[in-house]
Amino acid sequence: MRTLFSKAGFSKILAILLVGIIVAVSIGAVYFAMTQFATPNASPAPSRAITATPTSTSPTVTPSPTPTSPSTLAVTSTPTSSTPTTTQPSITPGSTFGDAIPPSSMPTTTQPSITPGSTFGDAIPPSSMPTTTQPSITPGSTFGDASIGIVLYAGEINASTSGFGYSASTLSSPGPSLTFRVGQRYTVTLVNVGAKSHNWALVNAKSSNATVMGGQIGSAYNPVSPGTSQSLNLGPFPVTDNLYYICQVDDDVSLGMWGLVTIMP
Repeated sequence: MRTLFSKAGFSKILAILLVGIIVAVSIGAVYFAMTQFATPNASPAPSRAITATPTSTSPTVTPSPTPTSPSTLAVTSTPTSSTPTTTQPSITPGSTFGDAIPPSSMPTTTQPSITPGSTFGDAIPPSSMPTTTQPSITPGSTFGDASIGIVLYAGEINASTSGFGYSASTLSSPGPSLTFRVGQRYTVTLVNVGAKSHNWALVNAKSSNATVMGGQIGSAYNPVSPGTSQSLNLGPFPVTDNLYYICQVDDDVSLGMWGLVTIMP
């Protein structure tokens, strides 16, 4: 029984001590808080004005509104807050700032215009390059080994004259001279633009009875009708010669329907 009482009494003593400690800590915390929040409301102690005494008696420099002579320079102090900002000067085209030139004033490079026939270095612009044109082949001329085409027109020039030509409007009597070359092939086409039938024959003489020497287009008995055309392949000629071409129909050769043919090397 005494042991139990002593244990109960000891527990009460501990509880009382613990409550006392908690109360003491709470009171201390409240006091600390009161002292912290009460400080801003306290009246500040009067401050004592302290006047700084300059250590030197340097005179104050004031700006001179109107200088009395050109040599007098007004000096003003510049506050730190009014320090001027640094601005890059504008540079006009053509001027320099040190060794730099602004991009806006850099000269632009323009390619010179080149007129046809002029040169720029060793280059020639495409517009001035000579165009390659195949040469026109006149009757009797040669161009490689290909067959050369010759077109002759036949017809009446007037009631008493007939002839040949390279077009219907260029009929002549005698007709145009033809030049052939040895070894070359030709294709002769006869276009009849006349009102009557005609033919074309390569012969050895200026006569309707001459010997045919290479071929003929139509014949005296089967000529080319008006408004039609026929062709003949000639050559290659083996040797040089002087021949004629004629119309064998009726007596047209005597009316001027003939022309010279020269076979050259």
